[in-house]
Amino acid sequence: MANITYQVPSGFVGNVLALDGNMYPVVSGQVVIPENWAPNYLLVAGFNPGTGLTAATGGTGPTGGTGALAAAGNIGKLGGVGGTGGTGGTGLTGPTGQTSPTGATGSTGATGPTGA
Repeated sequence: MANITYQVPSGFVGNVLALDGNMYPVVSGQVVIPENWAPNYLLVAGFNPGTGLTAATGGTGPTGGTGALAAAGNIGKLGGVGGTGGTGGTGLTGPTGQTSPTGATGSTGATGPTGA
């Protein structure tokens, strides 16, 4: 004898009396009763037989079409002026200059006074 599961109407509080004289508890909104002892008035009272096995998932549907191109965005603003560059490095020391030519010979000095 198989059991049958009924979904209990919302707001139902208590247990279910089956035709075998036993009280069956409601658990998580469901009650399980042996099929031969389930009273037929449960359906009239709003109880629904539990759902069957879950069917397999259907195949994936086709891919949708490509959407239209979006409008081009506005041109961005010009960037700000860059900062001042760093100071350049010190240049190399120049070569030593040439030696100047020797100057002309000086003139002879005046004759000194005659002695006494």
